[in-house]
Amino acid sequence: MHNIEPNSIVTIKLDSGEEVIAKFVVDLEKYVTIVKPLVIMMSPQGLAFGTWVATMDQDKDINISRDHIISMGITNSRVQTEYTNATSSIKTPAKSSIIT
Repeated sequence: MHNIEPNSIVTIKLDSGEEVIAKFVVDLEKYVTIVKPLVIMMSPQGLAFGTWVATMDQDKDINISRDHIISMGITNSRVQTEYTNATSSIKTPAKSSIIT
């Protein structure tokens, strides 16, 4: 599908309409393997992350059939930062600003 490096943060658009953000593992002939998938959903405050498949171990490889993938690409940097904060025990600090 793409030449995406392992451990890259990717956005996958599925034929169900779901937009999944995850850490990429490998792209094989019949499926794409990811870990730590989150789905984009609307909340009262705007876009939010939600659990994609609540009953699966999110830290183990999850395969998605290539037949159900409409598109896949590298996630933009702003969303990558938010994804990393949501899935990591180490948080990226907010950019500091000077208060005058």
